[in-house]
Amino acid sequence: MDQPGFEPGVSALRRQRLTIRPLAHIEVFVIRIFILFFIMAVIVFFGEIFLKGKNRAKFINRLENNIKNSIKSFDFNIKKFHDRIVIESNEDEKIAKILSKVFGISTIYIAKVVERDLDVLSNLAIEEVKNRKTFCIRVERIDKSFPMTSKDVENYIGKKVVEKTNAIVDLENPEIEIKFKIYKDYVYYLKEKFKGAGGLPVGVSGEVISLISGGIDSAVSSFLIMKRGCKPDFLHFYAYSSIEEVEKSKIFELVRKIIESQKIKVKLFLVPYSIFHANAIANKINEKIELVLFRRFMIKVANELCKKYNYKAIVTGDNLVQVASQTLENLSVVDKASQFPILRPLLTYDKEEIIEIAKNISTYEISIREYKDCCSIISLHPATKSKLEDILAIEEKINIDKLVEESLKEMRIYDIE
Repeated sequence: MDQPGFEPGVSALRRQRLTIRPLAHIEVFVIRIFILFFIMAVIVFFGEIFLKGKNRAKFINRLENNIKNSIKSFDFNIKKFHDRIVIESNEDEKIAKILSKVFGISTIYIAKVVERDLDVLSNLAIEEVKNRKTFCIRVERIDKSFPMTSKDVENYIGKKVVEKTNAIVDLENPEIEIKFKIYKDYVYYLKEKFKGAGGLPVGVSGEVISLISGGIDSAVSSFLIMKRGCKPDFLHFYAYSSIEEVEKSKIFELVRKIIESQKIKVKLFLVPYSIFHANAIANKINEKIELVLFRRFMIKVANELCKKYNYKAIVTGDNLVQVASQTLENLSVVDKASQFPILRPLLTYDKEEIIEIAKNISTYEISIREYKDCCSIISLHPATKSKLEDILAIEEKINIDKLVEESLKEMRIYDIE
């Protein structure tokens, strides 16, 4: 809720003065000079968060924390309300651009915070419209106790602007559009607008473990799961012969790029593929089912991490029938290896859509760089309809649980931010 008496806590240097041409009050024959003091602020408006009812405070608190973390290199004051967060700083535009990538935000404005006085608002509008030919006034009355309707305020201010500037009102295609939001104690003049990233604040939906291969899809799926409020850590199976080779590879760079916009800290679990691979060769596993067997192996490893680190779900870059191993039958067989939900953000996307997202989030160029990926080593022509009973028989034969245990012993963990 708006808090009575709230005044943005900004330094004197942020208070700017604008001298307006005097208005004559004929009835008392006095000329009054308006000196307008205002404060600049970044106003963050919510989207989906606003629909969360009794849980809204939880989402807003998380968003506030994420915003603070994203702009921690700046000096700022921050205040949260039931429908917005207000940030004051000397770096309004830089902060607005950073926050436009933070999940949970619908719209961002750089705004002037001014007093609730119609003449003050009129004079502000007059100064903005001066030397322009057309304009329009848009008013949203958030505080319904304000004695005039939004339309009445628009008409009042518009009339004053026409009288003083000779500009013409154009509601369809104005040269300048002036937007006011009227709150309980003050008014926002909304100036520069930035589109937010939408979604939910990272962390509000819980923590997950995301399988990342180094390719295009898994990077995008990890990014999209953050948009639904999940905070991911990452699990990668490497085919290199030494951990030092992996440390020099693109995997670390790719993870950093995925989380870059959200400014979060994550763990990267590196597990060798060699133990599974050597066993598959020794037992002469049919290459047509080896890839599905390996996918179940990865899920079993992820399950152990879920148990130890309290992850709520596993995230993969699977896409329905994009490749032969991702048929409904094979996905069903893979699902049965897990005690935890498997989330697939890309399930219904086509490849062009995935690539477009990858380019927008700057992971594409990293993902397409040459890399020794586990799945590329395994058969390129897997069975499209694996049978669970066949897979279970092979897992028993090779003692899959022991392979999981041995692989986890060789696992390395890295903290990345």
